Amino acid sequence: MANVRIHGTTRERPIDRLVVEQAHLMPLPGPDRLIPFLREERKVGRDGYLQWNGSWYGVPWQWAGRQVEVQPDETTIQIWAGNERLAVHPRAVGLVRWDVIPVLFDE
Repeated sequence: MANVRIHGTTRERPIDRLVVEQAHLMPLPGPDRLIPFLREERKVGRDGYLQWNGSWYGVPWQWAGRQVEVQPDETTIQIWAGNERLAVHPRAVGLVRWDVIPVLFDE
């Protein structure tokens, strides 16, 4: 196993180094803190749609030409502008599709 070999840079076994450093490690942040970092930036077209993973998703027309963030999960695509959720669409499966009307729109 690699964690018992002497590391070329530290000249220590990673398994031994972990014992020393573990007391100084902080717990990982919860999923709620990580979600904003899992978003992908997209530019909304003049027609009010953005493309993600081969399908097109609509947002309110006021966002045409602007940058937004796409946050996918297993079943939905959420579209955000900072902390404002603009739309939630069912995630397209299979063929390319156009999702015209957002399922959720927060004003």
